[in-house]
Amino acid sequence: MFQEKQLSIKKIFEQLSKSIIKAFYLLLGGISMYSIFVLGTAGSGKTTLVASFLDWLRNKNLYTISINLDPGVINLPYTPEVDIRDYITIEQLMEKYNLGPNGALIMAADLISTKLKEIINEIEDYDADYLLFDTPGQLELFAFRTAGPYIVKRINRIKDNRTLILYLVDSSLCYLPSSLVSVLLLGQAIHYRFLIPQIDVLSKIDILPQNDFEKFVSWTDEPETLKDAINEELSGIDRIIALKVADILVEHGSISSLLPVSGLKGTGLENLYAMVQRVFAGGEDYRTE
Repeated sequence: MFQEKQLSIKKIFEQLSKSIIKAFYLLLGGISMYSIFVLGTAGSGKTTLVASFLDWLRNKNLYTISINLDPGVINLPYTPEVDIRDYITIEQLMEKYNLGPNGALIMAADLISTKLKEIINEIEDYDADYLLFDTPGQLELFAFRTAGPYIVKRINRIKDNRTLILYLVDSSLCYLPSSLVSVLLLGQAIHYRFLIPQIDVLSKIDILPQNDFEKFVSWTDEPETLKDAINEELSGIDRIIALKVADILVEHGSISSLLPVSGLKGTGLENLYAMVQRVFAGGEDYRTE
């Protein structure tokens, strides 16, 4: 009984805080709704970046809310205004359907779309300027099953909403030139799954030694140096394929537009915001439109 009373009081305070946040930011005169889905391989820093960018945007007096779409996450460094765990949890699915962790994750990824109406209702109640979506840790569950693109498409249909994807390229996976090419190629596959604007972000740059960071910079500023590195690393058919893929990525702009960011340190968030504005509003801050 006491625990139920505690939960009831907690819900009241959550609703009260939502109302206060909404009222405060409405006074600032939000105009449109901008949705940012953060995707990346497991461990690429999605949740850390969401928490960091959320604080950064709010410090700029931009009315921003966070939406957690990962039903399996246990702890978050931020308090999501909208949380899929209010509707679906991995533990519930494991118990109800006698599933293992992987089976429950797959089922949960598909079930998210069945709760989309409730999630959209919550989002619309906030009427926020920016929506930051934290997606499941396993990239393939969101990007390569039918539910993920369906969710993004539905969110994109909300009135006055524009949507983009931040694809995180884990810098710890890209020490070799061939690794960078393969991770960026995965980014292209994601782009063609969703077919909406996408910003490629080199994440976790705080863990990079300075010489490795300078190497990345040279590869992105002068793609020919990346091709030189591929020639040194690979041989035979592997080198031929990697060079052809690199040519496609260079032509598409995936390498030169790779944006270095650290969610942990907050490095590069100003540049990230500028890039987001360039996509959403042609480079002009939407509050001045």
